Amino acid sequence: MIGRPRRLCCPRDCCRTPRADLEVLGGARPGPRQAQVALALLRAASASGTLLSAYADDALLPGEALRRLGWRRVGQFTDWRGPLPTPVAHGSDDTVSHVALDASGQGVGICRAWLDGDTLTIGSPGVHPAWRHTTLRHALLRATCDAARERGARGLIMQAWGDTPAETQADAELGLTAATVTPIHLSR
Repeated sequence: MIGRPRRLCCPRDCCRTPRADLEVLGGARPGPRQAQVALALLRAASASGTLLSAYADDALLPGEALRRLGWRRVGQFTDWRGPLPTPVAHGSDDTVSHVALDASGQGVGICRAWLDGDTLTIGSPGVHPAWRHTTLRHALLRATCDAARERGARGLIMQAWGDTPAETQADAELGLTAATVTPIHLSR
């Protein structure tokens, strides 16, 4: 069941960065010592022994520094832009956001959205791991776009992280264009 929530909450483990306990935030400003500072930051963070993730944003954490320490790419964060997908069948703005519940009423998916004038901004649709093999992510995205279109939305910005090749393909098939792609890396 997909419906508009009164209060949004995220099902456990549906929206976290892929397979990591902690995320490295921040980084090193661009300049002649950026790589050296980024490496020092990453070594210090890795000393915890905890599995870490980091966005390889070259403005703060160059991908080369992550790879040099043996981190591996596991996904990406993508800013998608384009017109609202058509035709559509089926804090955040509860009038356009949606949650999906399983038969027992437990949350299994969420699509948080914000409407600003005629532009809809969507946080990456989150789906519980047990439901990721289904079309639930796509259905949440479509239902949210339908609700926004009814309120006058014409453009879409969707921020997605942990994209799988199938999700990237599905988003492109909706007519969306990847405006920015930032790799996500995982420590060993």
